[in-house]
Amino acid sequence: MAIICNFKRIDSRNSEPSIVIKKNDVLIAVVFFLISLLFFVKPVLAELYYVKAAKASKEENWQNCIQNINESIRYNDSEAKYFYTAALGSFRLANYSNAVIFSKKARNLTPYIPETYKILIFSLNEMGNKNYKEGNLDKAIVYYRNSIESFEKVFLLPLSKRNIKVYSKLTGITYYNLGNCLIKKGDFKGALASYKTSLKYAPDYQPAMVKLKELSP
Repeated sequence: MAIICNFKRIDSRNSEPSIVIKKNDVLIAVVFFLISLLFFVKPVLAELYYVKAAKASKEENWQNCIQNINESIRYNDSEAKYFYTAALGSFRLANYSNAVIFSKKARNLTPYIPETYKILIFSLNEMGNKNYKEGNLDKAIVYYRNSIESFEKVFLLPLSKRNIKVYSKLTGITYYNLGNCLIKKGDFKGALASYKTSLKYAPDYQPAMVKLKELSP
C-alpha cells in the first residue's frame, strides 16, 4: 500500500509542471498568432481605406479622401500610391505644404514614375507663388529652384511626346516665376537669364517674351 501511495504522490508532482508548460506554450502560440494576424491584417486594412479614398477622389470629396488615405498610410507607409493620393487630395484642398511632403515621399518610393514628379512640381510652384504674393521672396526662390531641380530629374526619365511638351511648358513657367522673384530682389542679370531659359523651354510663352523685351538693352 505504501508503494502505491508513493507512486501516486510522485505522479501527482510530475503532472503539475507539465500542465504549466502547456499553458505557457498556448499563451506564446496565441501571442505569435495575434502578431502574425496583425501583420497580415494591416496591409488589408490599408488597401480598404485606399479604395474608399479613391472613390472619394472620383467624387471630388477631397476631405473624405484625405481622411481615408491618412488611415491607409497609418497602416502601411510603404506604398507610393497612398502618398500620391494624399498629395493629390492635399493639393486639391490647397494645402500645398502637405502636398509637397506627400509627393516627395511618393517620388522617393517610385522615382522612375513621371506622375509622382508632376504633383510635386505643381505643389512646389504653388508654394513659390504663395510666398511670392506674401513678399517672402527668398522662400519663393527656394521653392522655384527646387521645382527646377525636379524638372531636371524628370527629363532623365523616358517620357512620351505629350509629357515632354507638358513638362517643358511647366519648366518655362517656373523659370519665368523665378525671374520675377529675382527682378524684385534687384538681380536683373539673374532675372534676364531666367526669362531667356523660360523661352528656351516654352518659346511661345508671352509673359516671358514681354519681360525679356523690357530688360533687354
